[in-house]
Amino acid sequence: MTLVLLHLYGFDIDDPRERQVGFLLASVGTYEASTGSSLVIDAARVEPEAIWNYAPRKAGKFLLQVLAAVAGLHLWKGSPSSGSSAGPP
Repeated sequence: MTLVLLHLYGFDIDDPRERQVGFLLASVGTYEASTGSSLVIDAARVEPEAIWNYAPRKAGKFLLQVLAAVAGLHLWKGSPSSGSSAGPP
């Protein structure tokens, strides 16, 4: 039914991008009809909570990657104390 309505409203249903846009519009319309609220407002309400829950994991993963890169660089260059200087006589 969605494809028929897309064709009637002038969308080219043979073009995958236009078909995808049409399905997106249909899903947004269905969401708004079933919940009675706007998808954009609901997404804006959920976004801060998602960021609050997801950001610590992302930050921890980034910190672990930085520490691994520093450790790898340190091992690749070698320890500066293992040089060939012979210390005081």
